[in-house]
Amino acid sequence: MGPTSTPAATATGPRPSTPRASARRRSGWPAVTGLLLLSALPILGGALRLEELGTDPTSAPSSPALTVAIVAHIVGMSVYCVLGAFQFSPALRGRRAWHRRAGRLLIPAGMIGALASISLAVFFSGPPEGFALALVRIAFAVPMLVFLVLATIAIVRRRFVAHGAWMKRAFAIAVTGGTQALVLIVWSMLGGETSVVSETWLVGVGFLINSIVAEVIIGRRVGSRVRGTSVPGGQPTSPSAL
Repeated sequence: MGPTSTPAATATGPRPSTPRASARRRSGWPAVTGLLLLSALPILGGALRLEELGTDPTSAPSSPALTVAIVAHIVGMSVYCVLGAFQFSPALRGRRAWHRRAGRLLIPAGMIGALASISLAVFFSGPPEGFALALVRIAFAVPMLVFLVLATIAIVRRRFVAHGAWMKRAFAIAVTGGTQALVLIVWSMLGGETSVVSETWLVGVGFLINSIVAEVIIGRRVGSRVRGTSVPGGQPTSPSAL
């Protein structure tokens, strides 16, 4: 009597995912946790800056309007980064009421943060050697604001895929503070000297890293949706959402 045979599908097919792995994918907690950790450093830095403004009035800019812009930037970006991280949870996105309510707070917070960042760069009042860094920041704050406007237009027109893509691009810019901190740490560990010039281009590198990662994620998700919703004859249907 020969050995007991196993079905071909069992021998060669993909291993079924465990309930725990499926639950992790549905919750999206690894992505949410990673994004919250990435946002932790800039949020902590912003909180310390707010404390400094409250306890040491001499540290505030000479113009009250710039002080308001600093506070608006820190609060707006912090709310946007924290709340935006939870939007990467498929389980929460599936709750449409929660997703809509969160979006109504998320988009205005991001716009306020971006507008405040632009105003701080336009009315720059720091040392002359920091002007180049201000220009780098405005070069990415403007696109973030544009992305949020386009995301709003897309959701009004019920173009869910486009809405999700624009929101991811805006969020990638918003959480760049954490990536920039990591880039600066790696640069210092490799023996690089940290100066105003090096910090300027390292901040730019952080923006580029996040923007590239966002485009890769958008391309993969849109591509998988198109393949998954294709109809006979090779013409894909329009996916409803990311």
